[in-house]
Amino acid sequence: MSLQDLQQDKSGKRKFFILGVVLLAWMVWHTLPSLFSHHVQAKPAAPLAALSKPSPAVVPAPVAVALPVAAPPPPTPDPLANITKSLVGKWEGIATVSLPPHPRTCRLQIEIRKPDKDGAPFVGYSILSCMPIWYGNRYVVTSAVLSGTGDDGVVPSISFDTVVSNIGVAESSFHCGMRSMRVQAFGSNRATAKWQETGPAICGGGEVVLDSRRTY
Repeated sequence: MSLQDLQQDKSGKRKFFILGVVLLAWMVWHTLPSLFSHHVQAKPAAPLAALSKPSPAVVPAPVAVALPVAAPPPPTPDPLANITKSLVGKWEGIATVSLPPHPRTCRLQIEIRKPDKDGAPFVGYSILSCMPIWYGNRYVVTSAVLSGTGDDGVVPSISFDTVVSNIGVAESSFHCGMRSMRVQAFGSNRATAKWQETGPAICGGGEVVLDSRRTY
């Protein structure tokens, strides 16, 4: 083959190669948009339910409600409060006891204490000093320990119906012992005391108005 033939052959192959490249570019240029469009159209659409799925409901936290607290019951009234206020403490009074047959001048001192527990009685500590009007110039002194119950009536009072002990009776000139005593409120800071005695005729008992010796 001559040199001219070889050059013509190379020139033909070059033209054929260029033509193939142009043809391939043309095919790619016209085919790529359709492939891309097909790919976009073929992509499945998201389900409507998935797109419109509602957000989960937000449940508010429960609010703590403060329950009303029951008020404590009122304290039980003390049935002895008025008696205690009116009569507990120290008292003293002097009076002429005119019970026949032997009138006397007597001085009564009594200290009344409230019960130390429910159901217990009031306690009274009395000192009675008496002198007969018709005899002598000195007092005969006796003492007693009494217990009794209170009555919160219209007028508070205490009835000392039990004598725990009589003191100094055997040693006294008249041998008068305490049998009972009733102490009752009388106006403001006063009380009355009426007592009964055991012993001879001179020991008849008596009544006196007491003045308070309380320190409050």
